[in-house]
Amino acid sequence: MDTSGIIGLVSAVVSAAVTTLVGIIISRVVNRNLDKRFKKQDELEEYQRNKQKEEHKADIKEIVREELIPVRADIREVKNTQDKLENQLTDIQGGTLSTLKNDILNRYYECDAKGHRTDYDYQAVHASYESYMNLGGNSFISDVIDRFDKLPTKEEWVKKQKTKRTKAKKRVEPVEVQI
Repeated sequence: MDTSGIIGLVSAVVSAAVTTLVGIIISRVVNRNLDKRFKKQDELEEYQRNKQKEEHKADIKEIVREELIPVRADIREVKNTQDKLENQLTDIQGGTLSTLKNDILNRYYECDAKGHRTDYDYQAVHASYESYMNLGGNSFISDVIDRFDKLPTKEEWVKKQKTKRTKAKKRVEPVEVQI
């Protein structure tokens, strides 16, 4: 082959290589630019989504804030009512304690004056005492209950009275009077 044929062949190979190389370089540059463009596009879309989320959150917060205004007012009203009811309950509890204490004391004094207690007295006093203690009553009434429990039952008291009368009759013997 002659020189011009070799030069033509080398020229054709170089031309094909350059064309291929240029195509590869252009393809890489285009792909890199496309990747950058897609990346920027994705970043822009992500930014817009985040911005929309934040705007949506702000809108929701505003709506919730507006909706909570009457709810907060209702909660304050309920709290005030609750405070009033708690105060009334405290007053009722104090009054109930006083009433129970008074009932227990009166029943004790009545039974003490009679000298005995009945089963009904016992049940009534102990029911009142249980309620009194459940409401936070103090130990003063516990002492009264101890004294009440030591009172004899009516049956014991009647038996004791019969025994006293029998002893009294035996002690009083008729004295013979001589004239």
